[in-house]
Amino acid sequence: MNYHSISRRGALRIGALAAGTVAMPFFARNGLAAEPIKLGSLLDGTGALGLEGRRMIETTEYAVDLINKTGGV
Repeated sequence: MNYHSISRRGALRIGALAAGTVAMPFFARNGLAAEPIKLGSLLDGTGALGLEGRRMIETTEYAVDLINKTGGV
């Protein structure tokens, strides 16, 4: 009989390949979803930090618009 031992690196490669194979349908299904991705952020629009918070809200909205104009995520 001819026995071949597997190295630790080989076992890790096989494990990573198996995990990727099992996870692929999940990623493909969610990556091709027609539903919009909801983005949430917790920013101060009023109050003591309202001035800075309003700028961050506008920047977030600008980034979302920019990403959507280029085809989305």
